[in-house]
Amino acid sequence: MTTHRSQFMTGLACVWLAAVCWVGYAQDKPVDVLVNGGFEDVQNGAPSGWTKQGTGSWGLAEGLLGKYALSLTAQAQGGQNGEAWAHSTAFPVTAGKLYLLVFWCKGPEKWPRGAEAQIYWYFRQAGGAGMAVPQEDCVPLSPYCCPGKWQVGQSVVRAPAEAAGAVLGIHVVTSETTPATLLFDGLRVTEYQPPEPGKVSHFYGAATYGQGGEQVDDPQSTAGRAWRMRVGKQTPGGKISGPVIMGEDPGQWQAVFRLKVADNTSPKPVAYLRITTGALVNASQQAGRTLLGTDFARPNEYQDFPVEFIRSPLVGLQYLVDWYGGTDLTIDGVTVREEKLLSDLDWAELYRLPAAGPLGELGTGALVGRGLECRSWHLEPALGLAGAQPVTTEWFYTGGGGVSRLDPDFPQRATDLTPYGVVVLADVSLEALGFAGRQALRQWVEAGGGLLVLGGYFSYGRGAVPRSFLVDVLPVTVSSTWDLAPAGPGGTLRAVQGLALPSNLDWTSAPRCLWLHKVGVKPGAKVVLKAGDQPFLVVGEFGKGRVACCTGTVLGKPAEGEEAFWEWGDWPKVLFAVVDYLKHGRDW
Repeated sequence: MTTHRSQFMTGLACVWLAAVCWVGYAQDKPVDVLVNGGFEDVQNGAPSGWTKQGTGSWGLAEGLLGKYALSLTAQAQGGQNGEAWAHSTAFPVTAGKLYLLVFWCKGPEKWPRGAEAQIYWYFRQAGGAGMAVPQEDCVPLSPYCCPGKWQVGQSVVRAPAEAAGAVLGIHVVTSETTPATLLFDGLRVTEYQPPEPGKVSHFYGAATYGQGGEQVDDPQSTAGRAWRMRVGKQTPGGKISGPVIMGEDPGQWQAVFRLKVADNTSPKPVAYLRITTGALVNASQQAGRTLLGTDFARPNEYQDFPVEFIRSPLVGLQYLVDWYGGTDLTIDGVTVREEKLLSDLDWAELYRLPAAGPLGELGTGALVGRGLECRSWHLEPALGLAGAQPVTTEWFYTGGGGVSRLDPDFPQRATDLTPYGVVVLADVSLEALGFAGRQALRQWVEAGGGLLVLGGYFSYGRGAVPRSFLVDVLPVTVSSTWDLAPAGPGGTLRAVQGLALPSNLDWTSAPRCLWLHKVGVKPGAKVVLKAGDQPFLVVGEFGKGRVACCTGTVLGKPAEGEEAFWEWGDWPKVLFAVVDYLKHGRDW
């Protein structure tokens, strides 16, 4: 399948992977320069502003973000590959500027083995002519990116020198007789304005990995070792593969590739720098930059080349260098710099995530995420007293690479939470819910669900609340990752007067909280219990739903003669009152 670019360019000469606005990347809202990227404007049964090419077919299907999506189908016939192209109307770009493509894609449940798909950027000079030196950027769509469900993807590219316009080409090709059909929706191209680079996060040395080259001693390199590709010794087209990176927090970043060439006189492409997911995970993102030989100021001298990229909350990353040959290429490594960390709400705006829509009547069950020492909370008696049945349990754990998980997975759609009236997170990091799970939980609470958050080592500050979808859902504010502290000598629980706790609670044992989270109380929220003078149980509302936060933890050992609150015989009655409040059985 190596002829698809030239076939596309032949036809191009005659035609030249939520529903909210995008904010936060520049003071002015970025302008979408792509014509009809949502495929809502239709003429004669086809999306206007787009042109079909190839032996395959196209059409309109049910959209994700609107009424329509683009459907592209390729099928091999007569021993020949089948392919379908859809290319956009040319749109303006400015040479040297960065551009961001965001798109949604959905593939078949079972991807045909011989099928591939890509989205290409084709840059044009003023007047519509192709670039003197073709520089084409590709976003690969692997079978892992879109298996039977909508996935969001992104690509950050830099318009090359002399570029005045660009065309997007969506391509599906297959060698199988089984049709390969992909759906596309919500394509958007905007100018990308990154913040100033911040602190250095990591340096990844190229001498620690690679294919198609060899490690060499190099005193000019950062660590004394580098990776070299040599003309006549290695085959052009080899990839220098970086590690799978999960360490960078989701946000805007810059990767600085440090390379040198033996000959800097050729205007032809020497290398392509890219940050990509490849086939690692079920979302696609790509950032890239083509380097010409003449981009290097001097031969045999290292030079830095920055590549802006966005670290999605959905993916892991690889840093890659593709070598085109023509001159020896030596790679020292990649320095990664933080620019701006982004919240869940930022991502929802960036990706234009679909709204949940009406959820209907919620059920009476309870979904419990169980963290460390969860049994000490005595949740089951309280849930039983409040009629929260049935109870579904998911266990919190830390998986490979230190990534938090729940087993089984937390529901990823708000509609999957409708059997429940209450969700309990007992010392569970919000990272374990996943990006889509956090959004689903927010939508479910807003529709009327009741959420109870219990404290612990992985909760609140360590639970990634500040940049999550739940930051404005909870009735408390979290200002520090390390918010867990001893309650001190004044940690005895006491009720706030005028609030409807059960009247038969026995306070004579003076139950105590030993460790709790230092949080703020939002305006409009109510403190039901205090540990000394510090808020211990805080409740509030979000949309039609209710939320309760217990800042206490089941950590610490009480002194002789003291009773920890979780060992207090009436503690299940307090939890019952909380669940009853969440289920709209009582008011506070």
